[in-house]
Amino acid sequence: VDRRFWPMQVQSLMLTQHKLTMNDTDTTSKTTTLMEIDAEDQQIACENLLNEHLQKMKRQVEYYEKELDEKQSTFIRFTSTIQETIEIHVQTYGIKPLKKKRDLKLALVNYDYDSEMVQREYFQEQPNNYQ
Repeated sequence: VDRRFWPMQVQSLMLTQHKLTMNDTDTTSKTTTLMEIDAEDQQIACENLLNEHLQKMKRQVEYYEKELDEKQSTFIRFTSTIQETIEIHVQTYGIKPLKKKRDLKLALVNYDYDSEMVQREYFQEQPNNYQ
């Protein structure tokens, strides 16, 4: 059983990217489905898309860290106590809700993956009408 499987969100983004590149190179717009894209090409395209998004997020984090450092350096009486208070507030009201949202999405992706693997194993057994 081929265990390579991309979540629907990634596949949808990949198809959108593919359509954009097709429209850039070809004047006739035609609809593309996942079946029309070679499995290996799909794997490479999804990996590239995922890496692009990770790099973009990494650049955003670096930008925000730099911005935070600049703002902290402008405050005259910025103490470690103030920094700890801000970090506790951000953890409690900013990061925890985002972590819960992320954990839910991760659980849904894992569920979709497990469901897809069971379905692939079932069809690999070549079931008949009596099973």
